[in-house]
Amino acid sequence: MTENIEEIVVRIICDQLDLDSEEVETSNFLMDDLSADPYDLEELGNLLADEFEIEITEDDIESWETVMDVVLLVNEKLVE
Repeated sequence: MTENIEEIVVRIICDQLDLDSEEVETSNFLMDDLSADPYDLEELGNLLADEFEIEITEDDIESWETVMDVVLLVNEKLVE
């Protein structure tokens, strides 16, 4: 079975932040709920760019608040 975009994003977030997938929901705030720091978010942007072969800018990363924000951005970039 292939993973959908949301599952891939959650998996990459879990790997980067050393979390179990059960701990991560799309409504979670990256910094407040998941304890991500700016370095984590920058690295997450790089990992997602590599995974999906898209360009993620610093402005994109700064716009992320929740896991769903990341999922929506990746979806948006994939249809551009």
